[in-house]
Amino acid sequence: MSTGVAWLEPPPGLLNPSTNTFTVIGYGSLVSKESALQTMPQLQNFRTGRIHGFVRVFNLVSIINIIRGYATGNKIATCTAVRKEGAGPMRVCLFDVPAEEWESFAKREARLRHEVIEYEEDDEEGEGDEERGERDTNDAVVGGGAEGG
Repeated sequence: MSTGVAWLEPPPGLLNPSTNTFTVIGYGSLVSKESALQTMPQLQNFRTGRIHGFVRVFNLVSIINIIRGYATGNKIATCTAVRKEGAGPMRVCLFDVPAEEWESFAKREARLRHEVIEYEEDDEEGEGDEERGERDTNDAVVGGGAEGG
């Protein structure tokens, strides 16, 4: 999955070797399956979950959304996820993507720093396992803050 371009390289531990996929944590525009499919048409297993230790912050201007006409006037901010000790849970969506679509994802989210973090999946009713006293954690990629920030 090496691209040969440093900013396009996936973070260590991202790829699930048994399925050759990676899991994306969506917290902004990627909570829309329709939006995610524009960049990653082979995504699968779209579901909901939670992450801890992050908050949503609308702190970037989305040039692409201005060009597309989605962002106008005072509505030009884009969402990022920023670490905040003790924060959570933050509701997110989760989906699995074939390794060959990493570069498309990385280019879409190029202004964000990507890292592998733990997440919790919801059950079929959309409720977290913490109600049953259990916690099923997994690793996935999240983009947060401005690059290097």
